[in-house]
Amino acid sequence: MERAGAERRHSGTGGLARTAAAAYVAATLLGVTMRMDLAGLPSGIPFDHLLHAHSHTLYFGWGALGLLGVLLSEPSAGWLRLAVRGVLIVVPALFVGFLATGYHPVTIAISTMAMLTWYVVALGWWRHLDAVPATARLALRIGLMYLIGSSLGVWALAAIQANDGSALAETLAIHAFLLGFGWFLVFALVGALLHRADRAGWLFDDRAVRRTIRWWAAVAWVTFPLGVAGGPEVWGLGPASRAAGLILLAPGVWWVKALWGAATGPDRILFRASAAWFALTTVTTAAVGLAGTSAIAAGGRQGVVIHLHALFVGFVTPLLALLLCRQAVRTPLLVHHAGLTVMLAGLTVVAVGDPRAGTWLALAGALTIWLAGIRWTWPLLWSRR
Repeated sequence: MERAGAERRHSGTGGLARTAAAAYVAATLLGVTMRMDLAGLPSGIPFDHLLHAHSHTLYFGWGALGLLGVLLSEPSAGWLRLAVRGVLIVVPALFVGFLATGYHPVTIAISTMAMLTWYVVALGWWRHLDAVPATARLALRIGLMYLIGSSLGVWALAAIQANDGSALAETLAIHAFLLGFGWFLVFALVGALLHRADRAGWLFDDRAVRRTIRWWAAVAWVTFPLGVAGGPEVWGLGPASRAAGLILLAPGVWWVKALWGAATGPDRILFRASAAWFALTTVTTAAVGLAGTSAIAAGGRQGVVIHLHALFVGFVTPLLALLLCRQAVRTPLLVHHAGLTVMLAGLTVVAVGDPRAGTWLALAGALTIWLAGIRWTWPLLWSRR
């Protein structure tokens, strides 16, 4: 009985884990649907509706909620339990709302409620970290600061739109949110890996990881203009973001090295695959830091999609899946990595000039990722906890 209780405390609880798993399967199905649309097999749903439902559900429903399930499985305070229940309601509301209407006053209101709810969750999460090991606690608290900081992009966007600001300013505000929230997921995942390391038999160089976390914390937030055409050339902010993109090479190498050697046995290949995807995101950030908007133009939309999928589908998702459910998930996660390789190869083929072949290859990869996801989420979706 005692051992079973420990298992419950160190894995996602039923409601959080199941909702996160369902969000992942639903969101990746939309990813397949978008690839089908691009291949000439229309779904009848506006593409921007699919895109917003896909991205918001992965951010709030899979990444954030999944990490919440790993790290805050038993909130004690009544107000925090209420906030977590609010998150569980908001996630499906975002999915349905964006799929039905795209950006609309209703979905904007739901997104605003989601952000306000996450403020409460972040406060409660922070207060639950005292018993977490020091380096894991450092990563998690910096991640929560990035979570709160990312919301400034949302409020800045509202102010820019209210004052008829430029399209560039609006896009910069959007990317400030996307990048900040994305780094929250990275920091929280690193904290979760460190927190679970002793139990799972993973070995991290604590000193090197602390140095990596501190460098990321100081520099990563500056890089949001690098995702926007013209952003790297904005006066003052642009050169700072380009320098930050190059500086991030150093902590990126430290983290890849730490992750590469952290696991032994069956987990080793999964860790190394995720490390390779993180290395790709670090290199592409540095490339834009070096070349500016010309690098964004060379990669086009496909380059942005490759970067985001390498980070969130290649790095965050497989490791979060290991943390949430370690039963019989290694083989489907290897298939997941293979599917992502095929998908990004297809996007590369599109970028270099063969849209038809590349689009079908990307669709095959996306379908593989979704089918693998059905398999590795199965224990979460049907858990009785």
